[in-house]
Amino acid sequence: MFNSQSTIVKVYRTLDELSHAAAEEFVRCAKEAIAQWGRFAVALSGGNTPRTLYELLERDYAATIDWRRAHFFWGDERYVPHTDPQSNFRLAKETMLDALHIPVENIHPMPTHFSDPDEAAHEYEAELRFFFSGRPGFDLMLQGIGTDGHTASLFPGNSALREKKAWVVAVHADMQPPVRLSLTLPVINAARNIFFIAAGEEKRHVIEAMLDHSEDEQQRYPVARVRTNGKVFFFLDEEARGGKR
Repeated sequence: MFNSQSTIVKVYRTLDELSHAAAEEFVRCAKEAIAQWGRFAVALSGGNTPRTLYELLERDYAATIDWRRAHFFWGDERYVPHTDPQSNFRLAKETMLDALHIPVENIHPMPTHFSDPDEAAHEYEAELRFFFSGRPGFDLMLQGIGTDGHTASLFPGNSALREKKAWVVAVHADMQPPVRLSLTLPVINAARNIFFIAAGEEKRHVIEAMLDHSEDEQQRYPVARVRTNGKVFFFLDEEARGGKR
């Protein structure tokens, strides 16, 4: 699945500790990108796990990065209004982006106002292609891991996992809300750095499959389709890793 020389597994006692470590690496990625490219492009994730990371970046790292050079995108989004409590955009906005005074032109939420989510996916793909001049190249991709092994909104058995050309797709999931937008594997796999952040015993079976089991067993889970030449970090708590280091 991953190049062992570029995969780093970090295990901590608590979500707070792993979030501090992820924040330090986030800052490193941002500084390196700004020094090399003049900007930092990151795709954020949703869910409860990254909330602590976002709060830490706003509280403890506001002075460490030139945030005017940071551009924020999203790896996936629930197809709900941006004001909805389920919105991944709203989570990042309220916990981090507002307090850091990110320029509005540097914030690139997935559109959810189209009546047709496929049209929204095409619109976001066009924005990405313009920003990256036709080739995907996120400096950092934040990714969660679901209990079913999904990452972004790429769920087991979904046709989006086989997408080779489109950068963004509309996805119908067997959960609420059922309609999502998601980046596809060609975009995720082109990232220079990928952070998988996972906490809780309910994630352990997926983490063990990814790190300890054969590739045949890994293929049960969409996250196993991530095959990047960049650096991959796993930030895990002891419950997710089963006490292993």
